[in-house]
Amino acid sequence: MNGLLGALDVAAPYRLPRAVRAVLAAVTATTVLALVAADAPAANAVIGGTEVPNDAYPSMVAVLDKGPGSVKDRQFCGGSLVAPGTVMTAAHRLVDDARKPVEPKAIQATPKTIQATRTPSTSSDKLGKALGGSAEAKRSA
Repeated sequence: MNGLLGALDVAAPYRLPRAVRAVLAAVTATTVLALVAADAPAANAVIGGTEVPNDAYPSMVAVLDKGPGSVKDRQFCGGSLVAPGTVMTAAHRLVDDARKPVEPKAIQATPKTIQATRTPSTSSDKLGKALGGSAEAKRSA
């Protein structure tokens, strides 16, 4: 149709601008993901995982920032007790935002947790002495 009637044709296709469509798609995807994540029970956070008592795996430890707050709030990594006083953890967790190595300033072991304070001023030798030996022999890449 041409002329005035063509302008009134409500069946004519209309597309939103690309930026508007992108924003709507992002909002929709975020909403769907939030709804799906809200329904996931914590016990099933690991596929096939089940809750176990704290003492079921005594070689597994939580690595925590030292300071106030709950264990859950302060945990930044996990580790494995590989020898008395020696914990193996992921090396990438001991670097700062600039990818410079930071060593734990003080490590305290309890039967269930390891507490660590990350600081760039602690040398590997001090870390090794805190763990009861050579830090280089105990670090894991």
